Amino acid sequence: MLFPLSTLESDVLLLNRAVAPLFEFAKFKSLPRGDANWNIWIDRLKKFDGDIWRKQGLYQFIQMSTIDRTFNLDLIEGAIRLWALPCNSFILPCGPMSVTLLDVLHLTGLPLIGNEFASLVDTQELPQLPEQYWNPSSYSQVIRSWSTLKRTSPISEERISFMWVLICKYLFCPSSGKPTMEYLALARSLSVGHVHGLGVMFLGSLYHWSNVAVNDAPLSKLSGAMWFLQMWLFSYFPELKFPPGLLSERLSWRELIYFQSHFTIAGVCSFMRSLPFSRAVHCPHFLTITAEEYPWVGHMAASKKINVSSLVENVRTVILHPRFLVHDGTSPRDQSTHVFEFYNPALNPSQLGLCPTVSSSALYLPRSLNDMMKAELSQRIFTSLSLIELSDQEEYFKTPL
Repeated sequence: MLFPLSTLESDVLLLNRAVAPLFEFAKFKSLPRGDANWNIWIDRLKKFDGDIWRKQGLYQFIQMSTIDRTFNLDLIEGAIRLWALPCNSFILPCGPMSVTLLDVLHLTGLPLIGNEFASLVDTQELPQLPEQYWNPSSYSQVIRSWSTLKRTSPISEERISFMWVLICKYLFCPSSGKPTMEYLALARSLSVGHVHGLGVMFLGSLYHWSNVAVNDAPLSKLSGAMWFLQMWLFSYFPELKFPPGLLSERLSWRELIYFQSHFTIAGVCSFMRSLPFSRAVHCPHFLTITAEEYPWVGHMAASKKINVSSLVENVRTVILHPRFLVHDGTSPRDQSTHVFEFYNPALNPSQLGLCPTVSSSALYLPRSLNDMMKAELSQRIFTSLSLIELSDQEEYFKTPL
């Protein structure tokens, strides 16, 4: 594949297609919004579970959820017009760019190691959530019902409800606008302190919804995990934020989450299409990963009975190698197939602070999986049997190398 492609007459990019205008903001139920009662709930639970959240890699993300952010939909819509489904990347004159697992790690703090298949969570020994809580009318209903309580310590039903709201309302953001059953098993597991590869799961969801936005009724489904694109764009292109920033800035998530943009849709497209090939891609993050910055690293190393440096190398392997990302946010009524997306950091090595090389999209599957999965690869859908086989691989071999 040759770059740049943005000047070609092709329908791969929305830029070259006539599309309907974006829905109004009021219709985007899935964008994460602030809630005062949610903040009250967090303050109460933090006294009991704060240390557990740190070990799970959730503490930074929970802090992010307390901020009532402003979404610049023109910024997101303008950028998504340059998204190419075949390579899960923005096609720019300076080369392809994409959201990497390193970006997700640094901007959310979420773990990249741990069970990353929501549909394969073993629930046999997990606490139950009574059926009376299964069908809430909204996030607000769940939050209000628990945030006003004055218990001395939370019970299991409250912890499950909290995690359910956290991952649905603020992370995966399903279009239903309320907690959904496909994430309930994951919430039950998180409620007892288990560590999951939420960063990997989240990027699979982001790729999926970005592809839906450009492929299925273009721009009519700008939802799900796409809220993350705003922070990502500001981190790589500080010129888009207001007031403009210097290219050398390395901004924290606290700063990025507050920024706004005055660019129109056309302005964003024009800016991104004008990036010269000679421009070095600004790398806002580093491959430096420590247990001090990410407590879940030390916790996972201890649970696996390996030293921290070995686990850090495993995390770097996850970040640097092509692999599959399974998007498990499908209806619990259909657990027979599982959508997946390709992650190929070889297309954008400079984003990882590495020297550019010839891009490669090769995925070397373990021999036992190769024949079984051949028919599924072209459709980007795994069967449940394939997913179970995949889950038995080491965390850093989830089909990748």
